[in-house]
Amino acid sequence: MSKRRYFMLDEDISLNLRPLFGRKADVMSIRELMPGAKDEDVIEAASTREAILVTNDEGLVEKYRNAPRRKTEDACYPGLIHLRDNKEEVQRRLLDHVMKRFVWNEVLEQDCLVTASLDQNKAVQVKHESLCHHQDYERRQIRRR
Repeated sequence: MSKRRYFMLDEDISLNLRPLFGRKADVMSIRELMPGAKDEDVIEAASTREAILVTNDEGLVEKYRNAPRRKTEDACYPGLIHLRDNKEEVQRRLLDHVMKRFVWNEVLEQDCLVTASLDQNKAVQVKHESLCHHQDYERRQIRRR
């Protein structure tokens, strides 16, 4: 099994964050691949490339959560990281925390939505949920590093 990890940055995520994904990561950007693409096309492009999508866009997160294929094809997607701040320095802090926390092949397998934000004390808060609803799918706890 390949150790390579694939991530796709939405247009609202700075390319300067690429180094945080590590040496074994292949990081693509919507800004470079398909600038101005609709959210639905961004979701499908990440899925086709089996890349975990990284965004700050609340609207894209909702479209990801409610993607029509989930209801019609029992489909799962590779996962999404939602960084809930539009400032690059905060996104860097959130992403750094998130990247150290999860085993990414398990996030990919379980179609996880990982949300990172700062609480009122400026501490990083991370939550995740599996959006995979395959019948007879055995959901297991995501390991943390």
